[in-house]
Amino acid sequence: MAPIYGDVLCRALVICVVFSLFWTNTNGMYVKYSREELLSLDPEHSHVDHVGISISSTIFAGLTKPTNSQDNTQQAGNRAKRSRGRRAGLLVKSRRVNNIKRPPLPTLLLSNENRLFNKTDELFSRLQSQKDFRNCHALCLTEIWLNNSHPDGLVKPPGFSIYRQDRDKTTTGKQDGGGVCFMILDKWCTNVKVISSGCNKNLEHLTIKCRPFYLPKQFSSLTLTAVYIHPAADTKEALDHLRDIISNSENKDPDTHSIICGDFNQANLKTVLPNFYQHVTCPTRGINTLGHCYSKMNSAYKAIERSGLGNSDHSCVQLLPKYIQKV
Repeated sequence: MAPIYGDVLCRALVICVVFSLFWTNTNGMYVKYSREELLSLDPEHSHVDHVGISISSTIFAGLTKPTNSQDNTQQAGNRAKRSRGRRAGLLVKSRRVNNIKRPPLPTLLLSNENRLFNKTDELFSRLQSQKDFRNCHALCLTEIWLNNSHPDGLVKPPGFSIYRQDRDKTTTGKQDGGGVCFMILDKWCTNVKVISSGCNKNLEHLTIKCRPFYLPKQFSSLTLTAVYIHPAADTKEALDHLRDIISNSENKDPDTHSIICGDFNQANLKTVLPNFYQHVTCPTRGINTLGHCYSKMNSAYKAIERSGLGNSDHSCVQLLPKYIQKV
């Protein structure tokens, strides 16, 4: 038993020696500072009543910052704070509730359908699933290829009212093709009146007057005109006829705001009405801009290209209002 007690005693002595050495080294790491020494380190705050502190020299050395860091901290404090806000952009603005229910100008969707009847499923699906389509207040569709055998209920999306002008076979001599229509969102406007419509071999048009639930004071109404000019039509005769239609509607209501949109092909409305501005800047078929939208305000709309419906070779164009009302 004696050897066992000897081993225990040796281990206890070793532990005591190691502990005594560690305690001695630890006490040597600390430096005591007097009150005057601490106040001399920061003369700007010498009026603060400090007390005696025992702190490690290594830790205290790490608390001091170089002069460059102090300058950077001071510059960051003097820098103006960035104000927090909402995302910007016309597309984001058009998605807000107030701009959906009370827009200064309607959000438009312009599209050449090339037969609407076989694209109604995709149109209904986009209006239901895509918010940007659903928030459009008016859809202007050309080349709908409809006739008396197609009732409105088959092509009208839920929540919209439809106004259409089918191609007249007797005046055009063509059996299929053509036709224009407007689909108006019921939440935006229910007071809609057809003031002009017609179809001949050069021009197919439909003009409606809308008095929505909300309208800026500088406008008494909105006059929307859907246009389709055939590629082989007499452009000069078609534009002259269209100019007379627009002039007559504005003479009857001088305070109305006229918006003319549709498929113009090679025609340009500014040649007969130079006070109107073209808002579609993106291509609608290949590299060509065949779809146009005109109004009397230069900064009324911004055009965004969307994919076409079904197998149509024309792109859709969404027109977002840039106009900021004055009153």
